[in-house]
Amino acid sequence: MSTACCTRCPTPRWCWRRFAGCCGPAASSAGLEVLDVSTIAPVFRSFAEADLVLGLSRNALRAASAGLLSVEDARTWITALEEGPFLAAFVIFVVVLGR
Repeated sequence: MSTACCTRCPTPRWCWRRFAGCCGPAASSAGLEVLDVSTIAPVFRSFAEADLVLGLSRNALRAASAGLLSVEDARTWITALEEGPFLAAFVIFVVVLGR
């Protein structure tokens, strides 16, 4: 069983068309067409910079205040990230639409 998003793309999981809306009515129902799809993969090697952008400390403390982890565990995790080697990366899909 294929998990591809359409018959034009055999890619199983990360098909750009899935993000571009070729398999859904979102872009076309708004009178738009997909002009381009690109990806950007920011890489952070500094915890301080990643924390400014991603809010790791803030979100860890929010999770602790919501009871999802203890304050001690949140602080321990943040301290380990600050002191140890650090690497964070993710993919951003940029979809350009036009009329």
